[in-house]
Amino acid sequence: MQMQQEYKTIANLSIGIIMSILLFFSGYYLYNYFNPTIYGAWRSTSTDQIVEFRRNGEVIIGNTDYIAYIEVISPTKMRYIVDNKTFEMYYQIEGRKLYWGLDIDDLEEFNRD
Repeated sequence: MQMQQEYKTIANLSIGIIMSILLFFSGYYLYNYFNPTIYGAWRSTSTDQIVEFRRNGEVIIGNTDYIAYIEVISPTKMRYIVDNKTFEMYYQIEGRKLYWGLDIDDLEEFNRD
């Protein structure tokens, strides 16, 4: 009788640990899904063009061999470097939307791809 109780206790403990681990990873995934960083692929809502920001600073625009570079200066500003020209650009991330452009009052909208 006591042996059966030990097995039930161990089984309940194992189920509790597995459920806790699943809950942790589900929460981590959902947090990252709804709070993306600038890095990754974004699709323009106006042009349907895909822009990919890579962690090494490269920016790939569409399916071209055209590569630009970014340096993140602050949480809302970046340097965009293309053809030896540097532009200070603004960006803002709200949920799964990215707003990006030269003028803070006229930012293009992108959705996380």
